Amino acid sequence: MPKILSNCLKVLLIISYLFILATFNASAQTTIAYIQITEVIESKFPEVIVQAIIHDGNGEPIPVSDLDNLELLEDNEPVSKKSYKQLTAGVEVMFVLDLGLGINSYGATSSDGDTRNSRLEEIRMVVDQYASRMGAEDTAGIVTVKPDDPEPVAVYQPLTSDANLIHEQVENLSSYPKTQSSGLDGIEKALDVLSDAQARHSDVVQAIVFISSGIQTDENPVSERMSDLSDNAKKLGVPIHTIMVNYADQTLNEYRLQQIAHATEGLYTHYTNQADILDIFDWLSNQRTQYQFQFRSKSSSDSDRVIELRSGGEFDTTAYRVDLLPPEVEISSPENNDNFVRQAESYDSDMDEVEDTSTQIIARVRWDDGYPRDLTQAQLWINGSQYGSSIPNPDPNSIQFTWNLKPYNTQGIETAQIEVKAQDELGLSGISNPVTAQVEVIIPPKPTSTPISSRAGGPGTILPADLCAGLSSVSYIFCRFNTMAGWFALGVALLALAMVVVFRGRLAGAAVQMGDAVRETIARITRPPQTEVGAQLLVLRGAEDLPRNKFPIYINTVTTIGRDKRQAELVFDEDAEKSVISRLHAEITETGGQFTIRDLGSTHGTYINGERLPELGIYELVDGDQIELGPVERGGIMLSFELYKDIEDYTPPEDADLPDRKTEPLE
Repeated sequence: MPKILSNCLKVLLIISYLFILATFNASAQTTIAYIQITEVIESKFPEVIVQAIIHDGNGEPIPVSDLDNLELLEDNEPVSKKSYKQLTAGVEVMFVLDLGLGINSYGATSSDGDTRNSRLEEIRMVVDQYASRMGAEDTAGIVTVKPDDPEPVAVYQPLTSDANLIHEQVENLSSYPKTQSSGLDGIEKALDVLSDAQARHSDVVQAIVFISSGIQTDENPVSERMSDLSDNAKKLGVPIHTIMVNYADQTLNEYRLQQIAHATEGLYTHYTNQADILDIFDWLSNQRTQYQFQFRSKSSSDSDRVIELRSGGEFDTTAYRVDLLPPEVEISSPENNDNFVRQAESYDSDMDEVEDTSTQIIARVRWDDGYPRDLTQAQLWINGSQYGSSIPNPDPNSIQFTWNLKPYNTQGIETAQIEVKAQDELGLSGISNPVTAQVEVIIPPKPTSTPISSRAGGPGTILPADLCAGLSSVSYIFCRFNTMAGWFALGVALLALAMVVVFRGRLAGAAVQMGDAVRETIARITRPPQTEVGAQLLVLRGAEDLPRNKFPIYINTVTTIGRDKRQAELVFDEDAEKSVISRLHAEITETGGQFTIRDLGSTHGTYINGERLPELGIYELVDGDQIELGPVERGGIMLSFELYKDIEDYTPPEDADLPDRKTEPLE
């Protein structure tokens, strides 16, 4: 029995402990009783900031740790990832001071415990007390209602953050009215001031504090006017707090002040001592503590987006709008009509290794709606078919692709239409205007040999002896003669070959001289008339020992340059053992008044004004261009290209001065 009682006590203790723990956790969890969204900031969309005031049942700001219990929704969809923080915001208060009949009469408070203050002095004390409590971000202003003044309703002090200025202005207040005032005109003026302030900024809480000894007009018109003002205040989200300064029992006036406060979610108090106004001041102070929620929108809606912040049965909603446009995509490289050349060295080159094997496609993205977003997808399209996806790029507004040119491997020119498509994180897509490019493939032709064909029995054909057997006597004689003639021709050929081997030095020299003579004769016959000289090359560096330093360039011709006179017209370094000038180095062409120079695959390169031409690259020459055949510092020659300004005045040198149209070798 004692053991059973002991176990029961243990169970009761455990249950009691769990109950106390649950009760503690429940009490530790703050109940949210008030939510007001004060601002939505969408200037950095899709990043969105929601600012709100959140209070517990006592009107106090909730702990930051309890913000996890709030649910944030956009267009009824919960926001999955959000961050939040607490911040201090400003409060904007307009005091409406009703200085009508009786303002200088006694109020309900006393300065010395015996003599009561006037109602005007009570108004001063209320405003002074608030000015002393103003925060750094707070602003306050004053509207006065003086029924006997030339301007009965006036902005006595515009909104200011200077508390000392508020003190000074209140100290200078005075009024000696002879007529009654409802004070409602002052509330309307204050709402106008706060509405204008909202248009400039919407991140502060606004409120009106209406101080009056009572609304002193007929009941029916006042009720309608109060209803209109209350509706306007609720649209602006501005509560009206009312304070009555009057020692007497003013049931009707008190009711009206309570009514307008209740209708706008404000507070009412009858000012009989300093403590009476603390509830209103505490409410204003609590509005300074706000909470900021930040999230990244996933909505591409082109209409109002509804934001809702809720916890349990408490919630508040607001809306914001952004006008979105698809991303603007523009291809920056290549440019329209760019040409890519793939040139093989021989007919059997491996085309997968021939440059260019690939090139980069680069596109830029613009956000004309002013809201940059992340790109989630980018595609390259060639001739209407998807080619590939983009490669990583540190610039979020740039897209880069690698275009493989290896599939272009047949002789000829193919045209490609290039487009780039991009899609942002919200699903909005844009496509670039098409860019046209050409891919040219150059493959040298396969060399062919011409077979030497002969028919049996033809002249010079050597026939086997057994082929003559069986022929008639006459035919047999001719057959044998033909056979002997063939052997004789073979013997002559062998003798000639032996002489070539023995006397090859002399024969080679004679052949070269004969070839040179033939070429010079052809050159003299085909050389353009001397009056058709259009430019000249002037030696600047690298050929100081030449017999002359100017070389004419004829129009409508192709002038080849090199060190082999069998291939080039202008010859440099012909006899040099080592030279940076190739046998066939470059050529200058004149067509329609335009001179161009083309590198012919030289080993050491052709340079124009210090820049090397690409192999087989073409450059349009202008007057004064400097041409280098190989680097000068390595033994090359620098020439200056000069146009003749007046061809008729040009006197070309005599043929005798142009032996072989070549230079002398350099030392």
